[in-house]
Amino acid sequence: MASTIEPADISKIPENLQLSRAELLNVMQSLGRRSLVETVQQNGRSHFTIAPVIREYITNKK
Repeated sequence: MASTIEPADISKIPENLQLSRAELLNVMQSLGRRSLVETVQQNGRSHFTIAPVIREYITNKK
């Protein structure tokens, strides 16, 4: 996800993720409060993307 600029739809979570959808939503909201991810509305749905400053940091660490 770090290399992807397109926002991720929470409904398309990986099958092997050990979190329920409610837990994942709580995690994403927590990351949002810390400004690590941003919520984007597309077609009436919430999508998540890595905050630009975090994406730049991850990209530069490679």
